[in-house]
Amino acid sequence: MTAPFVESKDLPDQYEEVRKACLNDRSLGADPLCSVPDFCAKDQTLVQTYMVFSKTGRAVPLESPRCDPKPEGANNQPFPGVSLADFQKLPIAAATLGIQPRPHTLIGAETNVFAEAATQEIPATVLGTALTVRATPTDFTFNYGDGTAVGPQKFAGGYLPEDRWGEKTRTSHVYQATGDFPVSVTTFYNGEYRIGNGAWTPITGQAQIASPSQIVKVWRSQVKRYADNCIVNANGEGCPGAG
Repeated sequence: MTAPFVESKDLPDQYEEVRKACLNDRSLGADPLCSVPDFCAKDQTLVQTYMVFSKTGRAVPLESPRCDPKPEGANNQPFPGVSLADFQKLPIAAATLGIQPRPHTLIGAETNVFAEAATQEIPATVLGTALTVRATPTDFTFNYGDGTAVGPQKFAGGYLPEDRWGEKTRTSHVYQATGDFPVSVTTFYNGEYRIGNGAWTPITGQAQIASPSQIVKVWRSQVKRYADNCIVNANGEGCPGAG
């Protein structure tokens, strides 16, 4: 059998190319684009690479199918996968924590707290097997340091321009007391791994990565009225010359 083709008479001159690696090793089942006969030995995996025209669906083989060794772990045993414990030990970069305003905010006012996290690909060796792990941030828990926390939640919040400070957001917090409070965020990452250029395989569970806490100082604002005229009485209460 050959790969399916969707022909088009108006194939554009400019198009987007997508390279798709097809793995068909009896256990994964056949990919719609992988319809070449499986002639590999039991310890090998059939690999076929196609170029797929995203606008028309036309698939063109880039090379002849080949047999690659199946991924193996130490002692020539089948690779068992990446455990959550192994995933958690990887150097996954913590999210960047943002606080507005900082380092000082006011009691009773909305303090904007947000996190910035990115998907990361990390080279690693697990059980003697070299592979790549992809960590994708999905959820966030914010701890405001005063006994209040929110999450896990999908929303990470975001930066506000200075003229919008004090605006309520889905991750902002109102402090009810003055003092110094350690604010932190924990980011939850979904994991996948692949060996070589193979398919991505999900890792069961989520890694939890805590960002370093930051101190926010909550102050109280006061407004006072003064009766003295500083021009007449430079030493009056509230005047620059007052002792």
